[in-house]
Amino acid sequence: MNILRKAALIISAVTALSAAAFTLDLPIETINGIEYYVYRVAPKETVYSITRKLGITRDQLIQANPAVADGLRAGETLLFPTDKTQPTIKEEPKEEPQETPEEAPEEAPQKNQEEESPISPITPIPPISPITPSQTPITPSQEEPEPQDTLSISIILPFMLESENLTKSAENFTNFYRGFILATDSLAAKAQVPVCVYAFDSEGSSNKVNELITNPDVRNSNFIIAPDDASAINSIVAVTDSTDALVLNLFAVKNDGYRSHESLLQGNISHDSMYASAINAFCKNFKDKKVILLNATDIPAEKSSFTSALTAKLVSAGIPYEKLDYAGKLTEQDLAQFPTAKDYVFVPTSHSREALMRILPTLEEYKQQNPSAALFGYPEWIVLQGDIKNKLHQINTTIYSRFASNPSSDNYKRIAASFEGAYGTPLERTIPNQALLGFDAAAWILQAATSGVEIPYSGAQNSFNFKEVDGGGFENNSLYFINFAPEGSTEIILL
Repeated sequence: MNILRKAALIISAVTALSAAAFTLDLPIETINGIEYYVYRVAPKETVYSITRKLGITRDQLIQANPAVADGLRAGETLLFPTDKTQPTIKEEPKEEPQETPEEAPEEAPQKNQEEESPISPITPIPPISPITPSQTPITPSQEEPEPQDTLSISIILPFMLESENLTKSAENFTNFYRGFILATDSLAAKAQVPVCVYAFDSEGSSNKVNELITNPDVRNSNFIIAPDDASAINSIVAVTDSTDALVLNLFAVKNDGYRSHESLLQGNISHDSMYASAINAFCKNFKDKKVILLNATDIPAEKSSFTSALTAKLVSAGIPYEKLDYAGKLTEQDLAQFPTAKDYVFVPTSHSREALMRILPTLEEYKQQNPSAALFGYPEWIVLQGDIKNKLHQINTTIYSRFASNPSSDNYKRIAASFEGAYGTPLERTIPNQALLGFDAAAWILQAATSGVEIPYSGAQNSFNFKEVDGGGFENNSLYFINFAPEGSTEIILL
């Protein structure tokens, strides 16, 4: 669109926009005798985030920059007229700018609604309404407030509502939804963001997802929670890559589509990044200890890739290490070569329960003679309970994990109480907890919508620290160290 045509279209928006633009101290350029505030779109900015930043509505943004209706591009220049220069330009007859989503399917008769309306939003959990803004949004105007754009979120997950028996997987996704709604219900008003959440049952079918993405409510969403199926994710991002919507993948942990799709956010730190982050933190935390690799020769060393990367880093960092091979149960004689007057951290090459049970009793005895000794282990140990967990505490064990929660914290207790009050059932004591994941995902989206995708968020169980990937979308780089301390306490450290 040429600049004169654009100027003709935006004259009517001068008064409404100028006050908002002045507050940001935007640069001013003169084009064909008309002064404009100039705003350049940053990578991954959305229509919603820009309207929040400028203090204007979506309609005002599109009225001043009609091309925005077709989508935003990083580096694109947005122009807003100042109120200093208002030449008389006769507007060409035109229709008001508006979105033109595909028509929704006609309503079917009630008796056939489930069969003929396959893409209607579903609400698996009725006690809390998905839309609960309880305060009037703040607007830049001190006179009549302008209605604020709604943050639209679509959740596409296999709730399997048509199945006779609810599977554990479907129950987990339902609990995720419950936690998500709990967060939007309690946080949206506080954040002064009106929110609309749509929930769709993907039925575990890629064909169903292809059907759902034609729904205007999905296409017009600011954020989409994707199912755990790779082909379904591909179908969604094939649409969103050409829009300003962002797709959050929380369930397909190994999916690397974010490396080539700019609209996709991988909510889990990748395998390689996780190892690198854990090893860097290990070297920082245990730089004054000698590292002893415990290698059981008669069982698989599932973590050999981790320990190989660790030893390479130890060599480059000048941290001493030694490998101890043993068969059967680790014995006191095996450890006799390590004087109790020195500091050691023991790292097994296997994460299995069998390997752990072979070393714990002897390490526990060694710890009594050498109080500074410690054990380093793996995410798989986070689920251990009872006597084996007590032993991890006694030996002073640290593990790394993508998620961590503290049931004793005030935040956890508040969420648990709210969950039980809303749904009449206690929060499950599972690790990871899907309701907490839903709560944290919703809280992060509310923050990202107003502050930006790359602002870190630390949650009740999951944290998000997204970094942009060259040529692609974003990866969450968050990782925890969890220390099971000898006195029985658990320390959670966000790396």
